[in-house]
Amino acid sequence: MELPVAAALGKVDAFNLFDAYWMDPEYDIYYQILNTGLKLPVSTGSDWFISSGNRVYVDIGGAFDYEDWVDGLKNGRSFITNGPAIYMSVNGNGPGTEIDTLPGESLSAIIKWESHYPVTCVELVVNGDVFTKKTFSGGSKNGQIEIDVPVESNAWIAARLSSEFRDSYFQPIFAHTSPVYINAGLVSPVTKLAARNLNVAIENSMNWVQAKGKFYTDEQRREVVDIFRQGQNVYRGMVK
Repeated sequence: MELPVAAALGKVDAFNLFDAYWMDPEYDIYYQILNTGLKLPVSTGSDWFISSGNRVYVDIGGAFDYEDWVDGLKNGRSFITNGPAIYMSVNGNGPGTEIDTLPGESLSAIIKWESHYPVTCVELVVNGDVFTKKTFSGGSKNGQIEIDVPVESNAWIAARLSSEFRDSYFQPIFAHTSPVYINAGLVSPVTKLAARNLNVAIENSMNWVQAKGKFYTDEQRREVVDIFRQGQNVYRGMVK
């Protein structure tokens, strides 16, 4: 309920994309946020109890330093996983970077992976849609694929993998990178659609807050509605 508002107002540094025992990662809401042009890295964790190996890994370019790690997480130099390592580069640039290009140009994406458990599906995602998908019927524990990605407008690119095999907690295997952001000088057609969807989602949330939300005072309720409306106005501006 609160993510579209928090993201629009710059109140969130990263999104918890996968929780233990959630069979379907929350791709839909996350991808819509990215489709609006907002930049939001992925994160994850084992949450309420140790029921998985969910972790976020950050590239800090050298020896561990806490401040560098936090900075890397905020800037999206990261991937999340419950086991496999996944690496992606676009024209040699890793997750979290921005690439300036022109419409009609083509970019070179590379995905690499290493895994203790066999991986059965590796995908390159562009603006929320699967651009390239490679499957392995018997599973793959390491590999690399290279993909040419034509660019027509602003975009984001990320890599993800999954598996029919389960880990020792009987969780489905997964990994997902933060995006690389592409600046082509043209707004993507998906931007307005995502902004419209999030505008409606926030409207529905405000209706819930006003009708069912529990508050000590009406003033508190109005404060929450006002914050939600501020976020909604960001998306309304994108639609216009």
